[in-house]
Amino acid sequence: MSIRILRSTTTATPPALDQGQLAYSENSGNLFIGEAGAVVTKIGGETDVLKLAGIAAGAEVNTVDSVAGKTGAVTLVASDVTDFNTAVDTEVATLSIEALNDVAAMTPSTNQVLTWNGSVWTAMAAGSGVTEFTALNDTPANFSGANSFFVKVNAAGTALEYVQDVDDGTF
Repeated sequence: MSIRILRSTTTATPPALDQGQLAYSENSGNLFIGEAGAVVTKIGGETDVLKLAGIAAGAEVNTVDSVAGKTGAVTLVASDVTDFNTAVDTEVATLSIEALNDVAAMTPSTNQVLTWNGSVWTAMAAGSGVTEFTALNDTPANFSGANSFFVKVNAAGTALEYVQDVDDGTF
């Protein structure tokens, strides 16, 4: 006498099994058993075997007795983490910017800024830039005759100009 297990090459999960009946799907590589109430339960398969094969010898299950003072099946809510910001601040305070993967090791000096050099962030002297509005290359050269005027983009959209009012019509 032999035991024959139901099998399929096309269906991933059997639609129904009698209680205690076994079925194997070549499609999904899984073994199933029928349980009370017409429930079909996966009890193993190729994926499980491969996963178990990848576990190192001597590995142990990690257990936790409690989380935030709760035991059993724990669902955390925001109030369980009473001082999250302080915990994060404490952790971040121990880090340095060089801990990031794309930041070069550096000893920055006063007035240097973090600058992207094409491959990593590094400390460099800040650009000089302009310090006065009239020093920009697309603005009026001076403030002469512009008391109480407003700045507006010109009609060509290429520069700024002074205007007496800001009413450009209605909408």
